[in-house]
Amino acid sequence: MELNALVVEDNASSLELICEALHGAGISALGTRSPLHASDLLDRRKFDGIFLDLAMPGLNGAALSRQIRRSTRNATTPIIVVGAQDRPGPDAIKEAFAAGAQFYLAKPLDRAKLVRLVSSAQGSPMRERLRNQTVEVRTAVSCRTGSGECCGVSTQVNETGIVFQFDGKLHGGDFVRLSFRLPRTECKVETTGTIMRVMRDTGKQRAACRFDNLSSASLQAIQDFVTSSAGGDDSAPAWSRNQMPAAESLRM
Repeated sequence: MELNALVVEDNASSLELICEALHGAGISALGTRSPLHASDLLDRRKFDGIFLDLAMPGLNGAALSRQIRRSTRNATTPIIVVGAQDRPGPDAIKEAFAAGAQFYLAKPLDRAKLVRLVSSAQGSPMRERLRNQTVEVRTAVSCRTGSGECCGVSTQVNETGIVFQFDGKLHGGDFVRLSFRLPRTECKVETTGTIMRVMRDTGKQRAACRFDNLSSASLQAIQDFVTSSAGGDDSAPAWSRNQMPAAESLRM
């Protein structure tokens, strides 16, 4: 199963460097210097990771991050933003993280750091993708928080987490207790989790929740369900359990 990444960078040398590092790590890289071309690609293709230049004419990294998080195919794809240390400034970096980016690389790019980022089996979100498959699933989800309970319907699941539409109030970082039943099985999954992201658009709310305490039976049931449902299609997104090493990540 080959991983594939999109690189959007208007500087030709930086674009070449990132693509070379990805290819060296066994990851297929599609590079473009045009954010408008990237926007079209993101509507049509699923990627396992996306590198974005923060400062681009017409459509900057933050604006493109927002578009990615609203997309159907790449809403949960890891986003790495790339920017000069003295430009576009900390406000632009914060804006990109608020728009959905997860990792930051400073220019000038260091080849060794870049190779470590894309090659690390322990840290890279794209390598974690290799070990997980996600499938679409619609099943009722009960979600309890410290302040009450809300109900929803799942859209995707894998062995590390679930995405579900919901009515009520949830926020990133919320600790929750989840209960749902896998279709075509007798297994009812009951577990704790952490809300990693809440996405709102067109009047709907979706939450991406990471499982924190799956029982061995529930984990096995989810693995069996995903394997039987995937049918060899690895196009759906996954959550990474691990963070990149501190030197390669910046969390706002």
